[in-house]
Amino acid sequence: MKEQAFLTSESRQRMNDKANKFLEKECIVQTGENTWICKPILGYNIHTYTIQKFPDDTYRCNCQGFHKNKYCSHIEAVRIFISRNTPVTAESQRTFAYA
Repeated sequence: MKEQAFLTSESRQRMNDKANKFLEKECIVQTGENTWICKPILGYNIHTYTIQKFPDDTYRCNCQGFHKNKYCSHIEAVRIFISRNTPVTAESQRTFAYA
């Protein structure tokens, strides 16, 4: 995925911190092959958001942040979730090494 131009190093860090908070609280749940939900954190927010991954490796979320910026902490959380839950294979290492 291409780096978003609007993300400063500070906003990227805040987004990563929020994403890790969603993961720590086990808010990310895979509901389909390429679909996840991000459940609310009690006392923090009240909405459940849906995140989709498309074949061209792009993501979409139904939160306001995504609609404004085309990226959000929910997508970041899903990307981290995927990386933590995808077994490393020789093929994925080759793809990663040469991409």
